[in-house]
Amino acid sequence: MQTNGGDFRSSRKRADRDMDAPWGGTGGSGRGWPARWRRASGRLMLSQTYTRSSGASKRLGPAGMRFSDWRCIIRVAGEPPGKDAMARKKMVPGSSDATRPRRRRAAGAPEAPRHDAATGDSGGIEPGAEPEDGADPAAPETARRGARMADVAELAGVSAMTVSRALRNPRIVTPETLRRIEEAIRTVGYLPNRMAGNLSSSRSNIVGLVVPSLRNSLFAETIQGVADILRPDYDLLVANSGYTLKGEEAAVAAFLSQRVCGLVLHNVRHTPRTRQMIKVAGVPCVETGNLTSTPIDTCVGFSNIEAARAMTRRLIARGYRRIGFVSLPLKENDRAAERRAGFEAAMAEAGLEVNPDVVLEAPPGLAGGGNALRTIRERAPETEAVFLTGDVLATGAILAASRWGIDVPGEIAIVGSDDNELQEHVTPSLTSLRFPRYEIGRSAANILIDRVTGRSEGSAVVDLGFRIIERESD
Repeated sequence: MQTNGGDFRSSRKRADRDMDAPWGGTGGSGRGWPARWRRASGRLMLSQTYTRSSGASKRLGPAGMRFSDWRCIIRVAGEPPGKDAMARKKMVPGSSDATRPRRRRAAGAPEAPRHDAATGDSGGIEPGAEPEDGADPAAPETARRGARMADVAELAGVSAMTVSRALRNPRIVTPETLRRIEEAIRTVGYLPNRMAGNLSSSRSNIVGLVVPSLRNSLFAETIQGVADILRPDYDLLVANSGYTLKGEEAAVAAFLSQRVCGLVLHNVRHTPRTRQMIKVAGVPCVETGNLTSTPIDTCVGFSNIEAARAMTRRLIARGYRRIGFVSLPLKENDRAAERRAGFEAAMAEAGLEVNPDVVLEAPPGLAGGGNALRTIRERAPETEAVFLTGDVLATGAILAASRWGIDVPGEIAIVGSDDNELQEHVTPSLTSLRFPRYEIGRSAANILIDRVTGRSEGSAVVDLGFRIIERESD
């Protein structure tokens, strides 16, 4: 076999002679170096596995790379098969698997998206996807392999790094540059690969929010408040815990695996694993829905104990003495537990006895409130008032009383919490506790951004309070 004007064997002998002297490290013997570089077809190639030693790892290999970064084995071009099967595998720089060969693309198969470590770009859409409306129909190559950041940069007349910066933070580029980039994105149909960017930076611009339920409308205000502050610089992912600590733990684990930059949790009680995951990840976390003296990071909300105490005191002040209490199940729900504690504290302050027969837990939903009212009326017909700590529960009780012909507040007074527009329009309109859920969401998002950007540090507890909205039902 002829190589560079001579036979292959002669080329190897000359390469060995040339390499022994400068690289051997022990007087040209070659023993100080774990393997030899051989020259074939004009390229240096590795014939044996390099062992990682203090001496070898300090020397530089081809293209300035450390030998410790070259994990696999190069087969010398044209070398006939031998007993060392591993010598037939191509070297993959930086690979952690010393036996993994580089995969070959089948003939005619679409080219896999390439990942740019600097910009986090792996190609915007899957190969073969149709371009967006308005895309240039005369760009078959872009349509075949999927639009890339480089296509956007070329069309906009800027660098790929400028496109990356504009996508991450539009405020740092000039309005004219941003306009050209956005127009180019629409033209080529580019969709940023957020996951690739997360991998390259170990963080994202995504915030994870966990609420107890997506079916309960009262959490919508908090979600909206968070979203209004985060846009346009941050994206929001929302998950529900199902009112369980294990559900919250699963949601937090999923968010952290997506490399979110921060968390908002509608809870101040957590499993030990949830706390550990957040501490290890080192991401900012804002807890809402209640107050605690020992937050993971920062807490924004109101005191459920004080809110329930205030509403119970109102009923007592209006002359009611036999008062029932209904909440969601207390298990893994610190908010419901604290509201019951506030009710019992106010009754004790007034010297009134709490009848356990009219202190109930009800499942969420309108039917839960109606059934709770029926149970209280059956167990203790003398009950004068009922405090239902939930907007849906209280509304369900009002609607059930109307159907059954019960005079509210003539026969029994009904009050609720978590005031919303519906409670204002039922008949009779419902006296309720109003919590600033929208403001809580906005405050939580602002604090989170300050944490992410390093503008604030240290633990904090923010109490935004509550109000009693007086209406007709008591």
